[in-house]
Amino acid sequence: MSSKFCDPLDASLEAWPKEPDGLGGKFAALVLKFGESVLPLAAIQKIFEDQFSHANRIGRLEYLFDAIAIKFKLIEPEIANSAEKLRAVNARLETQPFQRAVATAFEEALRATDREKIEQLSAVLVGSLVPSQWADPNADLAALVRDLAQLGSEDIRALDVLRTAFREIISNPSNLNDPNQFAERMQDYRSAIQVNRIDPENFYASCARLNGFGLAIEVVRNPHKMHPNEYLFRPTRRGVALVDCLERFPKGVQHNTKNA
Repeated sequence: MSSKFCDPLDASLEAWPKEPDGLGGKFAALVLKFGESVLPLAAIQKIFEDQFSHANRIGRLEYLFDAIAIKFKLIEPEIANSAEKLRAVNARLETQPFQRAVATAFEEALRATDREKIEQLSAVLVGSLVPSQWADPNADLAALVRDLAQLGSEDIRALDVLRTAFREIISNPSNLNDPNQFAERMQDYRSAIQVNRIDPENFYASCARLNGFGLAIEVVRNPHKMHPNEYLFRPTRRGVALVDCLERFPKGVQHNTKNA
C-alpha cells in the first residue's frame, strides 16, 4: 500500500528544489556583518540551516514516509483477514480527497519543526483508513491535516483534556446535542484542568483556538453550574475523531531516518 504515497512525495521534492548556490554563505556573511552584536546570531544561522537545508527538508519527507509505513503495519492485523475491509481501504487510497490529504501532509512535513508533529500527521492519514464511529466519511481530510499542522502542543493537550473530562458523555455522537449534560460535569472539567496543571486562562485560550478550527465549541452557559469567570467547552465530533487518530498509535516510534 505504501506505493500510493510516492507521487505526493515526488511532488513535494520537486516543489522544494535544491538550495540556491551560496545560500548558507550569504547568511554567514550577514552574521559576520553584525559580528559586534551582543545577540547570538550564529545560533539563528544554525536554526536557519537546520530548517531549510535541502538535506533536512528531504529528511522530514522521509521521516513522514517511514511513519506512514510503520502505522500501516500496525493496522494490517485489523484488515488482513477481512476482504471487505481490505477493499474499503484500497478504495479509500484511490480517492482524490485522500490523495490530496497525503500531498498536504508532505507539504506540512516540510514546514514541521519537530518529529512529533510529523508523527501526528501520519497518524491522521493512516487512522482515517480505519475510522472510528466519530469520523465523518465526507469530511475534508486535507483540511484536517492542515488544521493539525497549525495546532501547538498545548492545543492538542487541551483537546485531550476535553476528551478525558467528558469521556463518559462521549459514548456516541447523539450525546453531543444536550449542553446541560456537559454543565453537569463541571467538576470533572475543573479537575481535568487542575490535574494537568494548566492555568485556566491558558486552557480557555487553547479551547478558543480549537473552536476556530472546528475541533471544540463553547457550551451554552449554565449560571447554576458555572462560576462567573469560567468558560465551558466540549469537543466537536471532528475533534473527537482527531483525538481517536492520535491515540490510536503509540508515541515514540523509532525510525531510521535521522534528519527531521
